[in-house]
Amino acid sequence: MKVARIERDPSALTSEVRGKIIDAMMAGDLLPGDRLILDKLADQLGVSRTPVRDALLRLVAEGIVEPADKRGYVFRQLTDIEVEHNLESRLAIESYAAEMLARKGGAAIRSVRDSLEEAHRTPKNTMRAYFDANMQVHRAIVAATENPQLLSFFDTIWGQAASNQIYGQYFQTTADEAFFQDHLRLIDTIALGQPDNARAAMVEHICSGQELSRRVRMELNVPT
Repeated sequence: MKVARIERDPSALTSEVRGKIIDAMMAGDLLPGDRLILDKLADQLGVSRTPVRDALLRLVAEGIVEPADKRGYVFRQLTDIEVEHNLESRLAIESYAAEMLARKGGAAIRSVRDSLEEAHRTPKNTMRAYFDANMQVHRAIVAATENPQLLSFFDTIWGQAASNQIYGQYFQTTADEAFFQDHLRLIDTIALGQPDNARAAMVEHICSGQELSRRVRMELNVPT
């Protein structure tokens, strides 16, 4: 009897490994300065060295880890200026995406509304759950532009934010209904089809959330 070999998409496996590492960073199981050993990670995740190596190289390119020696890497803390650059990059990409979405309208708007409804149904009782729901809605806006390079930039920016828990305490002060209403207002503004207003609404939305997160981090004495 001849049985077909089960093949896994190497790129998908690399993304899965990267996601597991980001999860550990977001949960606080990996802290800035911690070393990531390729062989040890491969054993822990039950995969070969190749997808772990590729995932770590991707994280190096994203500025999340840096090589420490021939076989190891270090999880790095973003500097204050890098956090500021992260915000500036979000503003550039997501405000442009909002402008493009206002021009597209129709099915593109409906796809974003569907993503918001799905995110609203998802319990957001942990920092990671809130972060993921928030990212889901914003990613849907960028994805609706149908520009894969913009989406790749978005994923890198939000990957940095997740790994360093940027804006992480925001969920502690944001009720689920407030999350829904804030994003609904944003989408309703974009749906009016006025590109300049859509861009401005996204800038205001991002900046207000970032400012609230900054205040909460200061109250909790969390380094920025």
